[in-house]
This record gives sequence, C-alpha cells and structure tokens, in this order.
Amino acid sequence: MGVSEYDENIITSYNKYLLSYLDNSNNLNGISKNDEKNIIVQGFQTLLHVLSILYSINMKEEQINSYLEKCPLLFIEYTEQVYLKKTDILHTPSMFVYNVLLGNITLQDHKCKKNNFMNDFIKWSRSILFWNCSTMNLQNRIYFVRNFMQPYLMLFTNPSLSKLCVIFENIQSRLLHRSNVYELYLFLLTSFLNFFTKKKCNYTDKEIKQICFDKFMRENDDINEQLDNVSTLKDMDAVIKWIFM
Repeated sequence: MGVSEYDENIITSYNKYLLSYLDNSNNLNGISKNDEKNIIVQGFQTLLHVLSILYSINMKEEQINSYLEKCPLLFIEYTEQVYLKKTDILHTPSMFVYNVLLGNITLQDHKCKKNNFMNDFIKWSRSILFWNCSTMNLQNRIYFVRNFMQPYLMLFTNPSLSKLCVIFENIQSRLLHRSNVYELYLFLLTSFLNFFTKKKCNYTDKEIKQICFDKFMRENDDINEQLDNVSTLKDMDAVIKWIFM
C-alpha cells in the first residue's frame, strides 16, 4: 500500500520548498562558516516542525503550501536581521517563525490525527540529508533533495518499509569517515532506492533487528571490507543485496 494522495501532495510540496530554502541559504552573507551550517540545519528543523503541526491538524493542502513558502523566507529574513545587522536577539529565528506562523493555531480547535506518517517523514528526511557528515557541503545536500528526497519519502514512509531507516543509517555510519564519502553516499542512495523499488516486501521489527545483529555486529568486519572495495554503483548494489539476502 502506497501513501495517500494527501500525503503524496505533502511530500511534493515539502520537497519544493525545502529545495527553495537550501538554494536561498546560499545568499546568507556575513555569517561565519562555523555558524552557517548550524543556521541552515536550524532552518531545516524549523520547516519540519511547522509542517508536522500543520499536518497534525489536517490543514488543507493549499494552506500548507502557503505556510511552507513563508516559513523559510521568514527564517532567512530574521536570521539576516540578527546575524548581519548585529541586532539584539529577542527570539531565535525559529521562535520568530513559530510566533508568526503558528501563534494563532490552537490544537484544541482541531481534531488532530496520529502522526505515524509524519514521524517516518521526519526521520527519513533527516537521514537523507546526512547532517552529521561534516565534509558534505550545501551543494551536495541540494543535490540529495533534488534527486532523492521525494522518491525516498514516497517509498519509505510506507509502513511496511519505514523502519528500514535504522539499516540505512547503519550503512551511513560506515561511510562517514571515508575519504570518498560523497561518492559512496550517492551510490548508497541510488542502490538502496533501486533495490526496494524493485523488491516488493515487508519487514517486521524482528527481521530488522536480526539483520542489524547479523550484518552490523556479527559480520561487522565483512561489511566494512565490502565497503572498502566499493568503487562503482554495481559494487554498492552487491553490498545492499548481501545485507538483505
């Protein structure tokens, strides 16, 4: 079973406005490199938080689009006021956005729905952008969003596949400190997506835990050796197949 039409439209809108936010973050001037990444991540988290609130109250799609468009613009505008003009910080940029966009929303006035989809949405969205990899730059992450974010969210927010994130992140962690991490990560994103696009399956919690134990603990040396030898997409395809065989 795939995502609902409403959820699919949410993914499409989110992808559009996240990409716009990251593109516009290129225009933040006068901010140190040390601060820049933290600011960009904070804006990303703010966008996710705003979307999760709007989704929980089942807001209409056209209204969500309006909020998602305004959220990064307000975040960047206030960030520039604080960091570029050196004004006193009364609120963080995130708090400013929440006050402006969410201040008039009262949850008790809405019938909130369970957020299983949104929980998986947030988890995968954070994972795909690989924020804990310090060698990735903004252009790398723009590429991830443009080419992988939407198909990943369309596929892996499906309840039958959503919990595979723990395996995806385990592979990520073994790429983190490699000199060619960007190239390897592109291979991973492509191979993982292709494998599960072609392979129709369900995984229970027990099966996922068993895979994690077998491949990332008991056979930890084997997977590291296999990743050491990955130089092509075909090599990464073989690693993914071995993990799930």
